[in-house]
Amino acid sequence: MATRVANIDDVRLLHRVAERCGLVEALAPLWVRFPEPFASLGAAQVGTKMVRFWIWAPLSRIAEKVDTDPEAGAALAVLDQLLRQVILDAIAGIALNQVPGVDTVVETLATATGAGAYVIHLAHIRVAQQRPAEVDRLLQHGLSRGLIEASAFVRPDSLADSRYVAPAPEHRSAITVPTIDADGHHSVDRPLGHSPGRPYVAALDRVVLEEQFLLHVPGVGVLSEGVSYRWRYGLSQRSFLLRPSRNEALHTPLAGDDQITRVPSATFFGKTAVHGHFIIEGLERLHAYALAGQALDPPFLVQDLPRSGYRRLLAALGLPANDEGYAVIRSNRVAVEHLVIGGIGTSLPAVNPDSIRFLHERGRHAAGRVAGIQRSGTKLYLARGPSMRRRIVNEDAVRGALEARGYRAVQLETLDLIDQIAVIAEASEIVGVHGSALINLIWATPGTRVGVMVPSTWRDWRPGHVEMLFGQFQSVDLEATAIECAPARDERGAFHQFNEDLEVPVAALKRWLGDPRTD
Repeated sequence: MATRVANIDDVRLLHRVAERCGLVEALAPLWVRFPEPFASLGAAQVGTKMVRFWIWAPLSRIAEKVDTDPEAGAALAVLDQLLRQVILDAIAGIALNQVPGVDTVVETLATATGAGAYVIHLAHIRVAQQRPAEVDRLLQHGLSRGLIEASAFVRPDSLADSRYVAPAPEHRSAITVPTIDADGHHSVDRPLGHSPGRPYVAALDRVVLEEQFLLHVPGVGVLSEGVSYRWRYGLSQRSFLLRPSRNEALHTPLAGDDQITRVPSATFFGKTAVHGHFIIEGLERLHAYALAGQALDPPFLVQDLPRSGYRRLLAALGLPANDEGYAVIRSNRVAVEHLVIGGIGTSLPAVNPDSIRFLHERGRHAAGRVAGIQRSGTKLYLARGPSMRRRIVNEDAVRGALEARGYRAVQLETLDLIDQIAVIAEASEIVGVHGSALINLIWATPGTRVGVMVPSTWRDWRPGHVEMLFGQFQSVDLEATAIECAPARDERGAFHQFNEDLEVPVAALKRWLGDPRTD
């Protein structure tokens, strides 16, 4: 999602409400994240330790003041303008932890901001927790203000102007994940539940797209494109909400005609703002387009303008390197008279091996031409930069063990993507923490040894992010092992466990490295 901008008057209003509520220090992460124009208020110097869902406490406090403070509702609107995704993430975490009062805060927030996304998001969490009574109450709140409408959910193969461009991939009912912990090596067979997605290309007329990539197809319904979280409902977790009593998808309605950006024709690309999704929901579409012999005509519809670090690779792959080649889907909405859209093969936790091998070959070829690839047999530790998530709490011990075996640390985020591909392709051994950075390993040379640090709780996650990673590695013939680590805290729910800091068992790491001295 694009960085939102508040004007100085909005900032001053928020700061006044924060002072009256005693929240100036609690909102310190906001002042630091947006130093301008907050710095002019002298608030940017306030320091506090960042904690998960830090926004929830001040959000709740301001929501309590809406009836008594005439500026509190406007302050919520400013927070929504600056931090909607942060707030949505907090709502998900708080709701899953069943913190009392979450419904009231969300209803107040939705009313003050006019953002039905908050009601929809919380209702989806309630569905996931199988609490339909609360879902119905929240939906009634939204429906009474016209924020939510129902629409049929359609599959791409039901569209008249679509065609599959590849055979149905082989159904894989399970994947084997080699693991290692302090007690030794193991092997875990994991069910996948469904086969990978089948790439297709569709040519659709008079389509309207929303921010979360809901495609309104006239006379048909709503199509969603992206990584699908189908474990429970068969619908995209981020875009759709399934009511238990009806097979319907609920989504925010279209805005008025004056709020819709109109594009005569476009090609769909997808997500660009988050690295892992850029690869498996953006670049992966190029496989479908290549199979169809589809010309890549701009503009490309994207979640946000591609990062500067992606531009050399995009240019090498035949996509625009300048901003003018992209149309951003924000807020509400983009109407396209003629849209070409290519489907993807990743449907968590399964991946389409052909799509991954296509990216492997195209990415390495582009990096070889632009950055140069020289197989050097280096051993890499993919270190994490300053981050609030998935840190290694015993970092010094881990680095010591790796350096003793000839590993060098590299922070991939300091390199642009084409150089990341070159660095990965040159290595013979790679170790790092699970997450988006390791998706880059689809460009590693076949036979490369890979150690993936994961929480010991990974086997309980649905959908299976670790299974997806290993499916990608196996598609390009990497020798990968999961190194099971102790989560720093006893968190509930896969969302928290996925982002939890890790304590790496050094004995297990040394055993994977082949060091006989594992004590």
